Amino acid sequence: MLVRTLTLLLVISLAASGVTLAQGAGGATTSRLPEGQGLATKYPGDVGIERDPATVFVEDFEEGSLDGLFRRWNDVSNKDDQVIAFADLVPPGSPGKHSLQMTASRGHDTGGHLFRVFPPGYDQLYVRFYTRFSPDHGFCHHFVRIRGMIDPVPYPLGQISKEPSTRWCGTDVEPLSTSQVNRPGAPLPPPGIWALSSYWPEMKSWQGPGGTSFYPDLFEPKEPVPVPRGRWVCVEVMVKMNSSVEKSDGEQALWIDGRLVSHLGPDTVRGYWRRDKFILDDEKGEPFEGFRWRQDVRLKWNRLWLLHYVSDRAFKQTDAYASKNPNLPINTRTASVCFDHIVVARTYIGPLAPVADATGELTR
Repeated sequence: MLVRTLTLLLVISLAASGVTLAQGAGGATTSRLPEGQGLATKYPGDVGIERDPATVFVEDFEEGSLDGLFRRWNDVSNKDDQVIAFADLVPPGSPGKHSLQMTASRGHDTGGHLFRVFPPGYDQLYVRFYTRFSPDHGFCHHFVRIRGMIDPVPYPLGQISKEPSTRWCGTDVEPLSTSQVNRPGAPLPPPGIWALSSYWPEMKSWQGPGGTSFYPDLFEPKEPVPVPRGRWVCVEVMVKMNSSVEKSDGEQALWIDGRLVSHLGPDTVRGYWRRDKFILDDEKGEPFEGFRWRQDVRLKWNRLWLLHYVSDRAFKQTDAYASKNPNLPINTRTASVCFDHIVVARTYIGPLAPVADATGELTR
C-alpha cells in the first residue's frame, strides 16, 4: 500500500510539473520524458524563445533575403539557386509569414541543405522543427541529421558504408519507404513512416556479426507513425551522450506533434538485434543496452544538418509506387518540403504555443 501511495504521489507531482510518464515503445512504463507542452509554452509563437538560457539556436526564416539567411548557417547546398526558396506557408500558431522550401528536381539535383555547427558542443540536445511535405511528395532518401564530432569541420560529411568511428556519432530522422518491423518490405504510402537511424562506435553491420560494411542502425517505433503530406507536423529529437566513456547510458528520443513515439536508452524498451535493426519485442527481447555514443570525452553534440535528399533511387521508388496507385497524387519529377520554427535547446521544447491577437483570441 505504501509503495502504491508513493507511486501515485510521484505521478501527481510529475504531472503538475509538466512531465508525463511516457510509455515505452514495447508498452511498459519505462521512461520519464516530457510530452506535450515544453519550453515553447513560455514563448507563444516562439517569440523571444531565443533569449531563454536553455536555447542554443533559433531559425524562423523571417529573414528578408536568402543571402541574409545563409549567413547564419555554415554551409548551404542550393544548386543553381533553384533548390531553396522562401514559401508563404507557416505552421498553425506561427506569427510568421514565411517558411523555407527545398525542392528536389529529378535530373537536376537531389535537393539541398542548410548546415550549422554549435561549438563547443553539448552533452544533451533537443532539436525541434516543423516540416510540411507537399501534397504530392513521393519518397525521400535522407532527411534531418544531428551529429557530434571532435574538432568539427564547418561542412557536412557523407559517412556511409565505413567503419564506425570514435571521432563522430549521429542520429537521423528518416521517412522510411518500407517498414523493417511490421511486414518488412511492404510498400508504404509516400513519404513513408518516421524512424531514427544512428551511428556510433558499437553499431551493428548490415552484414551481421563480423561484418565490415555499415549503414546507420535502424530504430522504428513499434507502432508505425505515418509521415503526413500537405500538412505541418512538429518533429522533435533528443540525443544524450553517455555519462562516461565506460558507460552505455546514452539515449535518443523522437516526438511527433508533442507525442513521444520512441525512446531508446538503458532498459527503456525490450527487443533484439536483427543485423543492423533493433526489433522491439517485449516477449522475446532483452532490455536495450543504451548507447555508448562516445569513447572520448571530447565528443559532444555540435552539428545540425537540415537536409532534404531525394536520390534517383528514391524517385525510382516513387515511380514504382505511382504506377500501382494511379489515383494517388504523386509527383515523379519534383519533391518539395517546407521547414519552419527550428529551435535547438538543452531542454524539451514541445510544439508551438499559439499567439493571441489583440482581442485575446488565439490566432490560427
